[in-house]
Amino acid sequence: FYAGAATTIGGLLFAVLLLAKPKPEFNVALDVAAGGAAVWTVAAAVTTYLTFLSVSLLPPSLGPEFGQVFGNYLLNLELGQAWTYATLVPAIVTILVFGVRNHTALVFVLLLAGTGLVPLALQGHAAGTAGHGQAVSSLGLHLVFASVWVGGLIVLVFLQRTLSSDRLVVILRRYSTLALVSFVVVGASGAINGSVRVGSIEALLTTPYGVLVVTKVVALVGLGAFGAVNRRWVIDRLERRGATAPHLFWWLAVAELAVMGIATGVGAGLARTQTPIPQVLPPEATPAMRLTGEPMPPELEFSRYFTEWKFDILWILIPAFLAFFYLAGVWRLRHRGDKWPVYRTILWLTGLAVLFYVTNGAPNVYERYLFSAHMIAHMTLAMAVPIMLAPAAPITLALRTIHKREDGSRGMREWILLFVHSRVAGIYANPVVAAAIFAGSLWAFYFTPVFRWAAEDHIGHTLMIV
Repeated sequence: FYAGAATTIGGLLFAVLLLAKPKPEFNVALDVAAGGAAVWTVAAAVTTYLTFLSVSLLPPSLGPEFGQVFGNYLLNLELGQAWTYATLVPAIVTILVFGVRNHTALVFVLLLAGTGLVPLALQGHAAGTAGHGQAVSSLGLHLVFASVWVGGLIVLVFLQRTLSSDRLVVILRRYSTLALVSFVVVGASGAINGSVRVGSIEALLTTPYGVLVVTKVVALVGLGAFGAVNRRWVIDRLERRGATAPHLFWWLAVAELAVMGIATGVGAGLARTQTPIPQVLPPEATPAMRLTGEPMPPELEFSRYFTEWKFDILWILIPAFLAFFYLAGVWRLRHRGDKWPVYRTILWLTGLAVLFYVTNGAPNVYERYLFSAHMIAHMTLAMAVPIMLAPAAPITLALRTIHKREDGSRGMREWILLFVHSRVAGIYANPVVAAAIFAGSLWAFYFTPVFRWAAEDHIGHTLMIV
């Protein structure tokens, strides 16, 4: 199941971001993605059926009663609906990958494939009551970026014979950047997900779950560092020795697979190990706990706007990466002798700091309990953060600092140019349209069931922030 999902996502991501459409490598990556999606579909269907047998305790049968119970499970029960979606998505993606070769359309196929992992982020330990939001965010990030990391390597193995030695070095360098970002996200999300389930240093060191968390973090950090050094060493030697050293690529592949194998093995053990923090509500749970799954925060006072925090790994990483890449762009610009206004950098970092506070600080703590706190968060996100981010001109900075691709592939610079010059962006940026969307979205949000979804469901809350 995971191998199929990773291969699908890796193949699509390579086609969208790393490979040139006019070259054979593009079609090879999509063929690999289609094969991975087919495997993913079959594995998901089998898992759906076996999960039903496990939870229903019914013996397999061809009778109508069995079929009715199974159908009710797929359509009406939350677990069954999740697995139904997890099976339908790869099935649809399989058909689309075979039929779609348009570069832009493949972006939407990739996004659809990514949503196929969402049901998995809502199950297992992430479905518990304690720290549900943090667990869903961290597990979702963990699954997506692990798929990018593992799937990218699988695709490289299939592409190796198609690429010349020079071309292999180029693709390896591009993949190396993705792998580094994936490593950071996988490590951070795994640590957060583990800490939510462990709860204390004592439990981390004395319980089986805690020991596995420590083992996985140490293995991931140590072996990930080894993998990064090894990748740089292999790429440098491939660049110097070219076609005379094909064994170097396989050395890289085996070393990376060892890293992934150890981390994945420990992760599988974690999924089947009892967490130190119980994932069910205690008998003495208050009505508020039964509604939200968590204890109520202390009464809101002015000082608690600065002392209460509820961290969400997704909204820690997004501002952090946005700040890092912006500062890297400014450094690259100044390194070549160009100027960039200091006030733009200050505005960008301030806007990201406000975004971080709203999504991790007191507004995030109290927004499920107080409508006033929810409105502070919503209006700050809609009316304060953009006023700081937009004048920082991130698009201009990106277009001036990201290297232009010359091989027919589309990197971030090419995708940004395509979007800002598109008809959709032109329509959306029209002041009349933008004003209508701004006012209309508020009406649609608060006078439809979307508000309730955002208040009760972590995914709805996350989409509201987006």
